[in-house]
Amino acid sequence: MGMAVMAATLTLVHETDADDLLYGLYLEKQLTPEEREGAVWLPDYQLVSQVELLGIDDNASGLTWNPQTETLFAVLNGPNQVLELSQSGDVLRRIPLNGFQDVEAITWIGGDNYVVADERYQSLVTIQVTPDTKEIDRTNLESVTIGIGAGTNKGFEGLAWDSQDNSIYVVRERDPMQLMKISGLHNQSRHQFGVHVDARLEETVRSNNEDLSGLHIDPRSGHLLVLSDESNLVTEIDKTGKPISYMELFEGWHGLDEEVPQAEGLTMDDNGDIYILSEPNHFYRFSKAG
Repeated sequence: MGMAVMAATLTLVHETDADDLLYGLYLEKQLTPEEREGAVWLPDYQLVSQVELLGIDDNASGLTWNPQTETLFAVLNGPNQVLELSQSGDVLRRIPLNGFQDVEAITWIGGDNYVVADERYQSLVTIQVTPDTKEIDRTNLESVTIGIGAGTNKGFEGLAWDSQDNSIYVVRERDPMQLMKISGLHNQSRHQFGVHVDARLEETVRSNNEDLSGLHIDPRSGHLLVLSDESNLVTEIDKTGKPISYMELFEGWHGLDEEVPQAEGLTMDDNGDIYILSEPNHFYRFSKAG
């Protein structure tokens, strides 16, 4: 089925208020049994909890999971901070980020290490967060600047670490929307550093979304989960650029009593639960039904 026909059909399904089961059955018909078995499969997810982050009034943004601490880490950009969160959305600690301008995304890259995106300067900065970390100063931290649209407020909005090849995927929000793969970021020699754009992946994210606001890579399937705030949508995509499944973030879908207002962060834990962070301070947890 062509992308235009698929998009029109999905719109029709949404506008006729078909339930999640019917929607999932439609999507399932587009896949081989092998593709369905190996997928994250977003139609199966239902909301299990929704809270407001205590003490956080605004600017909740990127989100990542650390399997070693079994906690989540988020960023705020006013003032710039890292938050450590429980799986229930409890704020465990707040870590000031000194010298940063506009932090919008974070991804765990193993151990105590994370990469954060400073949107205004299009910089990826490596930070360490240990159990004893009280604050983080940008001075002398390892960073790389990718000056695509630097100085604007439509820059890097999502980061995801691919543990299979130690690369980082980056999404640019819009004008234009972009999905890039950064390799060699932490190699001893920067001669191996590279920025790669996969035309198939980029075509898919552009055709399905009005903007890009978050990203996660499922280590089991290798599939990308792409979040769009303006489209109120999570899209599962395989590495060839094929759309696999979708999760609508509108009222009435996946157990939501109201639509997610401004989805800005997305991650998944070791059990496959999906977490979404929305401005100003909303925290959502979705699990597979049954």
